Amino acid sequence: MGFLRRKRKYRRWGREQVLEELREWKKRHGRAPTAREVSPLLLSAAVRHFGSWARAKREAGLEIYPPGRKSSR
Repeated sequence: MGFLRRKRKYRRWGREQVLEELREWKKRHGRAPTAREVSPLLLSAAVRHFGSWARAKREAGLEIYPPGRKSSR
């Protein structure tokens, strides 16, 4: 008797996948993303793996903006 595992409908983000996606976003848009500009799944994975959105961006080598300040466009 085992438990049935439900198949995920979405992909599970790993640490390296989060970092790579952040770097790719910057490459496509020319600046670091804000939390509102990325998918909720990416945001939650970043927080799960790094403890905060800012730490994930810092680990990816991206700019960190003070709260309330928009990125330089």
